[in-house]
Amino acid sequence: MKFLAFIAAFVPLLVLIGCISFGERMGNGTGNESANTTVPPAGNVTENQTGNATQNDTNQTPPIPPPKLYERYMAKGFSFEYPINMSVQESRGSYGGIFTGTHQFDGQTGEMLVVSFVNTTSVFGPNREAILRNNPTKAASDFLQEDEVSDPAGSFLSSAYDVGELSNFGVARDGFVAEAPFKIRFSEGGKSYTGYAMDIYVPERSLLAKVRIIALDSGKAEDIRDNFLLSLRIESP
Repeated sequence: MKFLAFIAAFVPLLVLIGCISFGERMGNGTGNESANTTVPPAGNVTENQTGNATQNDTNQTPPIPPPKLYERYMAKGFSFEYPINMSVQESRGSYGGIFTGTHQFDGQTGEMLVVSFVNTTSVFGPNREAILRNNPTKAASDFLQEDEVSDPAGSFLSSAYDVGELSNFGVARDGFVAEAPFKIRFSEGGKSYTGYAMDIYVPERSLLAKVRIIALDSGKAEDIRDNFLLSLRIESP
């Protein structure tokens, strides 16, 4: 689901002028012209150019990098970014794991990102895996519709008071996504949170990731969602 100009300085060249005699004149022809020719000392010019250029480069102020807003989390078979101001908890098992990132301020939850992931072959068996691979778009949609009844990723979707229309799209490399926006109230003051629920099926990795994003600020919820999708990468298992 998130890039300065440098000022070029003209370097003055210091030319030292000297007359060089080429010996006795050989008549009134080319000898006079050669004898009166002025040749600048090339060695001194090179030194001045190098010295001034080095001094100007040293005086230039290096660009200030933009502040870091996101950190990358490496899971088995994939990775994604999460806001750097989130406190992170994670657990992993033989067939998957769960990531929870929470940002709190003023004693309340501002934003939360939950990502649970499993290996579908290990959990559902090779027979169902073959069915899932046969129609991965339907597989992602079926999983998300099941979550509306009983959501294993924190019960967010099944506890929502308003669930929007389900949509499907692709992401990363061979990732199939089913997504639904939702609204939910937490016990902390009963405030309403904007949420996004995404079930992502990646046949190449036998991966099913359930992503839940909520935020008090609907704009922040959308930013986290957009950056998650943009940063999602399929990694080596």
